[in-house]
Amino acid sequence: MALAGCWEFPGGKVERRESPRAALAREIEEELGLAVEVGNWIGRGESIVDGREIVLDVYRAAVTGGELRSTEHAQTRWITAGEIDGLDWAEADRPMLPFLRRVLVRAGSDSTLERPVPIVSVDWAKQKKGRAVCVATPDAGGWIIDRAEPPAGGWSFREVLVRAEALADRAGTGCLVAVDAVLGLPARFGARTEARDFPAAVAWLQSVGGLDGPIRAPADWRPETPFFAVAKGDGGLTRFIERAGGRSGVLRQIERATGAKPVFALSGIPGTVGSGSVALWQELLELRRSGGPHFALWPFEAELDEIGSAGRVMIAESYPRACYAIALAESLPTGPRAVAKTVVAERAKRLRELREAHWLKETEVVLADVDAAERSEDDFDALMPAAALVRLVASKRPLSTDLVDPIWEGGLVGTGGLVLDAPPAPRYSPAAITSGCA
Repeated sequence: MALAGCWEFPGGKVERRESPRAALAREIEEELGLAVEVGNWIGRGESIVDGREIVLDVYRAAVTGGELRSTEHAQTRWITAGEIDGLDWAEADRPMLPFLRRVLVRAGSDSTLERPVPIVSVDWAKQKKGRAVCVATPDAGGWIIDRAEPPAGGWSFREVLVRAEALADRAGTGCLVAVDAVLGLPARFGARTEARDFPAAVAWLQSVGGLDGPIRAPADWRPETPFFAVAKGDGGLTRFIERAGGRSGVLRQIERATGAKPVFALSGIPGTVGSGSVALWQELLELRRSGGPHFALWPFEAELDEIGSAGRVMIAESYPRACYAIALAESLPTGPRAVAKTVVAERAKRLRELREAHWLKETEVVLADVDAAERSEDDFDALMPAAALVRLVASKRPLSTDLVDPIWEGGLVGTGGLVLDAPPAPRYSPAAITSGCA
């Protein structure tokens, strides 16, 4: 048996017409004699075993009753974060280990700020003229959220950081910079590089020319040249995914959960983010080479609970589409929410909804320039993450979900209080769809 002698998360196969959560509760009771309450989805692992693709969705779960017994396994044990690396894990479970370790060590406490700090929300783009910045500043028990007037040539990231440093100095705290660009790589891809983590992988990619431009033929894909342009016609993206070794080679867990596009796609499909992300990575590398404004990348180089130290500027990834629900929901937690941001009337409607939100009044938030967000979708996508983060900070909620990998994949701020569920599992033949808990 391919899994003989390996450790795995408890769980089992999802039967027809059965939800993954129901399957997990049933399997735990059958195999371990425990009743569990299944909580949030924390990611997906995939592997090929005996010619079958195993798709493993992992959830948090709490024991509510029963007595531990094993009916199908040679051994069971409770483990701590420090014991994770000492076990021989099944292939499908391995991608989830960084997420599990962080859940056990940090328990979400690091993403709850003890005191308000200035927030700079950046809607990013490859070209400077397509970038927008919104600033949220704590003020006399409340907040002011205002559009930042761009420099004559548009925003460079150096200018964003200079603004963030000034805000941190003025407040005597740190400053959180939330930028709408990818800060992370799929864990399976990262493991194929010559780097130890995401920041080192970006430097490695630049050194081998991997950030220079896209390839156009799937056969040319390799870790040194991962960025591609998708040709017109059906199946173009699929061929690149297959060449990269499957979805886990091009998509992070958070992208699966939110429906975002792979960072390696530079053009050819709607909603690509690769070009803007590469532009950001190149600017960050240049800032460090030139001794530019100091910053730390969350969660790779620092944790959010360290942001309060004076002058600490923390850069984190945001995703406006994931922030809409947090900013606009009547109450939290809430599910994802779609907003047609390209339609002026839709932006105006959602901005009215935001202005009338009860949490905005209770938190004493002043929206200083909503008209700009109504006129421009770039300003709209800078404002919404700022509002979502203010709401989370003011209510002392975590700023992110559990989908945080501090080695390769990173995470998204502005998503705390957002309930993310497993994306639909692809059906291959033959295939096994399983559900497990950590």
